[in-house]
Amino acid sequence: MRPVLWYLAFVGVPILALIGILRIGANLTAPQAVHGQYALMADSSGGTPCVSALSRAPQLTVRQSGTRLDIRFGDVTLKGEVVGDSLTAVTPIRDGSPLRTSCQASDSLRLAATRAAGDTLQRLVGTFLFDECATCGSLPFQATRTGAAPRGG
Repeated sequence: MRPVLWYLAFVGVPILALIGILRIGANLTAPQAVHGQYALMADSSGGTPCVSALSRAPQLTVRQSGTRLDIRFGDVTLKGEVVGDSLTAVTPIRDGSPLRTSCQASDSLRLAATRAAGDTLQRLVGTFLFDECATCGSLPFQATRTGAAPRGG
């Protein structure tokens, strides 16, 4: 009788735990894969110096780990997340940054974008916004993924 109890404890309990984990995990979905390099297209003509400083970078590089994102363009790196087809990211604008131009009150740059629906090219459509700076305005952009489409997601 004792060997049966040991068998149930050391074999049966782990098998039941594994079955439970697999059932819980069956409902999980991976976040959208948005990592890669994107050609950035934005029209900053007639914009403020804040907006003009943004348009100097010709591409975005998105690094992804799960839902977390690092979006880099030029010398600026924004940290954010992807939820469904939406991306949001933010970075503080420090003194000495090329983005710190005429608007000293702005403390951060925010990116809000969505992945274009049903688009095999993987385009992002969004806006760069300067928080707390009414004179800086915003910069609408489109970014088209360059290279092969990402795997998964």
